[in-house]
Amino acid sequence: MNASNNVLNILNEIFGIRNLYHYQRRALPHVLNGKNIIVAAPTAAGKTIIGYIGTINALLSGKRAIYLTPLKTLAEEKHRELKGLERLGYSITISTGDYDKVEREVYKSDVVVCTYEKFDSMLRHDKSILRNVGVLIADEIHMIGDPERGPPLEISITKALINRDTQIIGLSATMPNGEDLAKWMDAVYIQTDWRPVKLYKGIHFMDRIIIYDGSEPVDYIPLEGNEITHLLKYFLENRGQALIFVNSRNRAENMADKLSNFSSRYVNPEVIL
Repeated sequence: MNASNNVLNILNEIFGIRNLYHYQRRALPHVLNGKNIIVAAPTAAGKTIIGYIGTINALLSGKRAIYLTPLKTLAEEKHRELKGLERLGYSITISTGDYDKVEREVYKSDVVVCTYEKFDSMLRHDKSILRNVGVLIADEIHMIGDPERGPPLEISITKALINRDTQIIGLSATMPNGEDLAKWMDAVYIQTDWRPVKLYKGIHFMDRIIIYDGSEPVDYIPLEGNEITHLLKYFLENRGQALIFVNSRNRAENMADKLSNFSSRYVNPEVIL
């Protein structure tokens, strides 16, 4: 069985991914060959899977993987997902400000999930942490241009580039200068606007929401009373799901509580998060 089949079998067994999207298939041979690669694709288009392919490939080669994220919450999410690899005997560790690990545990773990700043701090204390690291995955790699969050990530990538034995996989939803970054990293650059779920945009104008498909209006949602409940009713009836963003945890909890009774006409209230 070749390396591609081994990786894809584990991807299916642990993460439930049976088929790859077209741009993921384009990335696959580059990842398996250890080439640095940057992938820019819309949110929820499956970029993370490319990082997981790189992780599996490194583990099967007897090497370790480092997964970097800009936020602790993202690190926790990736840690939960990657822990599935423990079923195959691999060790997975998270190291952020909230989860300080004994140093030897970070060094001996097969997969380490970190925030940018945490990994930068570890590198400053001991650059040998990159020893036997087969792949470094930088999630939200466009943050390298952020004046505050960018420097720790840039330093980590630079040290990985010097190491040469470490493959770098960069993932981003927005990458205005992706080709320039890829040139600096000597990386393949794959960019796509495709997404598995079509994105519609709406504009709130007077007493209605105008829904656009590209530049063409395709639907109108009349609004009466509470705009959010009317929008929620429309999407639950016509599109099945709704994701509502608010600006604080308290508002999120209050919103979920208020909408649970209303939404129970359309969905099981237990699935409202």
